[in-house]
Amino acid sequence: MLQLKSLNLRYNEMCNDWDGLHEYLDPKKYEHGQLVLSWKRLNVSVENTTQNFFISSKVTRQQILYNVSGNVQCGNLLGIMGPSGSGKTTLMATISHRTKVFPHIHILGNFDGELLLNGRPVSEEVMIKISGFVPQQDVTFDQLTTFEHLYLMANLKMDRRTSKPALKDRVDYTVTALGMCEFLDTRLSVLSGGERKKIALAVQLLNDPPILFCDEVTTGLDSYTATHIVNTLKRIARTGKIVICTIHQPASGVFDKFDEVILLSNGRLAYQGPVPMINQLFQRYNICSTYHFIFLLLCSKEDLLISRQCTTPLPISFNN
Repeated sequence: MLQLKSLNLRYNEMCNDWDGLHEYLDPKKYEHGQLVLSWKRLNVSVENTTQNFFISSKVTRQQILYNVSGNVQCGNLLGIMGPSGSGKTTLMATISHRTKVFPHIHILGNFDGELLLNGRPVSEEVMIKISGFVPQQDVTFDQLTTFEHLYLMANLKMDRRTSKPALKDRVDYTVTALGMCEFLDTRLSVLSGGERKKIALAVQLLNDPPILFCDEVTTGLDSYTATHIVNTLKRIARTGKIVICTIHQPASGVFDKFDEVILLSNGRLAYQGPVPMINQLFQRYNICSTYHFIFLLLCSKEDLLISRQCTTPLPISFNN
């Protein structure tokens, strides 16, 4: 069996001549005023500080992303996948212009590369105004009900000149669109993980942003709930929005829900494109088990070791 490192290298070799910019980009999108978010040749380095009581702190520089390019069109749900340390969180932080949201990411100066919206550079100020960001950790007031929390967030996020009836109408519309009526009067402290994730999505949709970023949107959720959340994101994308989310290890049935995926390995782009085309790509290189290969690509070495240790006793127990 090939080692994970060999698999990663072989997979990168498949796509080393593709920059992720032209193959799936539809120029007609520009003609109709629709959004296309793209990034070209991103090289990102971070600063790591090691502190010690007995010696002075040590600062080291580490490159996380190497020449990563890609794009996503409105109406599509894009998943960024990769193992821990692959650079998916750094890529999300960079293209969303939200490096300050991730306290453990200290990017050295401006990133090297281009971030474009419909072919034009997009600033941090503009990106934050036109996009919503759903963090991995919920930021809620647990003593409030769902409606109270959303109404409070609407007051904070929407234009100050918006009337109270208009605020309530926007909350009601968002609640109905996401199917949250059943727990509208329930306190947040007793809601399930999936329900709380829906509330986090609803908060970011209150001001109807054209772009939505979601960090580790299925982490901590069971397979059924994770699939339901991704289906919700897909419905949101179908309204004409760009929806991008990071996924560590997709649960069963979740992977196929995405319109396109980005696979990162060791800070490099391994693949971007429609999910069905992965099968064709793997067949071209005589890799039969697509999902097994993706599992190996997306799992860290530590995850694989734990998995083997847990599954090794199973055949012995079954035979006995």
